[in-house]
Amino acid sequence: MTSNTPTPLKKPICYFDGVTEVHLGDMISAPVWFLWKKTGRVVYVPGISLMHPEFEHHNLMWVGVKCEDGMLFGEVVDPRTGCLLKRVHFGSRNASTCDLVHCKITSFA
Repeated sequence: MTSNTPTPLKKPICYFDGVTEVHLGDMISAPVWFLWKKTGRVVYVPGISLMHPEFEHHNLMWVGVKCEDGMLFGEVVDPRTGCLLKRVHFGSRNASTCDLVHCKITSFA
């Protein structure tokens, strides 16, 4: 798989309910490091975003979330269901512009 194409998926990634699809720009809240509950915007979705090796590797995938304070974290996608875990709460859709995660490809040729 090249990093300049989205990873093909059998079905879209959903929130825990299995119905609501995860979209770029969604506002979500989730605990980080079991200590803080952070709110942020979805900036990376496997199958939609261009493939990024930090969010897709070893047959696992993460949805990337960026907080207002600049913190970037990933929420694992359950490989059996294709859904985020129950601890991730969907807040709202937000179609305004946000900083998406991009993979810069460097050639050493």
